[in-house]
Amino acid sequence: MATILNEVTCNDKYVNGGIPSCALKIKSLRGIFIGRQGGYIPTANLATVDGALDYLRDLSLDANPLNRFVFIPFSEATDNTKAPESKQTAFGLEEGVQEYPFMAEAKYLNYGIGFTEELRKMNEVQGKACFIVDETFIGGKEGALGLYPIPCNFHANLPKFGNGGGTLTENKLTIGFKNINDLTTMKGIVLPDGYAVEDNFKGVLEVELTAVGGSGIITVTAKEKLSRLNIAETFATAIVQTGAWVVTKVSDGSPVTITGVTVSSGNVVLATAFVGACKVKLAAPLVLEALTTPLGGGSGACFESNQVTATTTA
Repeated sequence: MATILNEVTCNDKYVNGGIPSCALKIKSLRGIFIGRQGGYIPTANLATVDGALDYLRDLSLDANPLNRFVFIPFSEATDNTKAPESKQTAFGLEEGVQEYPFMAEAKYLNYGIGFTEELRKMNEVQGKACFIVDETFIGGKEGALGLYPIPCNFHANLPKFGNGGGTLTENKLTIGFKNINDLTTMKGIVLPDGYAVEDNFKGVLEVELTAVGGSGIITVTAKEKLSRLNIAETFATAIVQTGAWVVTKVSDGSPVTITGVTVSSGNVVLATAFVGACKVKLAAPLVLEALTTPLGGGSGACFESNQVTATTTA
C-alpha cells in the first residue's frame, strides 16, 4: 500500500555522484513524542497526512496511559553526539571509524513543578521510544505494520533555579537514539505548511474530582490537578454535556442514567432518578474530544479524572 512516508536521506549501498532529491531534510529538532516501544501508526493510516496526524493524536489521548505518546516541545536543542573516532589496530594502524548514536540536550518551557514531576516519571520506564519532531516533519522507523517510534534513551533532569536577574529557570532533558543508523534511515510525515505541532497536541491533563450525593443529584467539584483550575467554571458549556460523564452503580457496575447536567456555584450537578451508591468519573479523553463541544478546548487537549463515589437519596 502506498504511503506518504518519505526518507530523510537517500540510502544506497553504492556510491552515487548525483545530488539526491529527497523529500525530507533534517533541519532543527523542535520536540519529541515520548512513549513506549510497541505503539505505531498503522500503514492504513499513512495513506494521507491528515490520517497519520489524526492517528498520532489519538495515541496521545489513548484511554490507557501506557499506550500514550506525549508531545514535549523544545525551546532549544543542542546536538551532543560524540564525534567519530579513528579505530586502530594493536599495531597502531587505522582500521576505520567508530561512530556513535545521535544524542541531544534540549530545553523545554517552564510548565511548573508538577509537569516536571510527571515528566521525570518517564525516566524509570523501560523500553522507551520516540517520534522525532523536526521543523518540517515527524520522523520514525518504517516497519512491517507502519511507522514505529525510534528506540531511545530519555532522561528529564532536575530543574535549575534562575537567579532573578534575567537568568531563567532551566528545564532540560537528554534524548538519544540507541542505534547509529536510526538518524539516516528515518522516514517521516511531512507537515503541512504552517502546521504547528504544539497547537494540535496539547495532551491529557488530570482532573481531581470530589463528589457528594443528595436528593436526586450528585454534586461534583472538578479541579485540574496541577493548576487547581476549576474546569466547571472554565469549561461550563462543555462540562454540562451528559456524554462527558460516566456514572455507574456500585452494586453491579451497570450504567446510571443522567437526566441533566448543570453548573451551580462552581460545582457540576448531575441529576438522576437512581437512588443508591454511584461511581462517577469523566469519560475517556478521546470521548471528551469527540463531544459536540470538546471538553478541554479541542486541538488534542483533553482531561481524564479519578473515580469517586457518592450516594443519592430519594
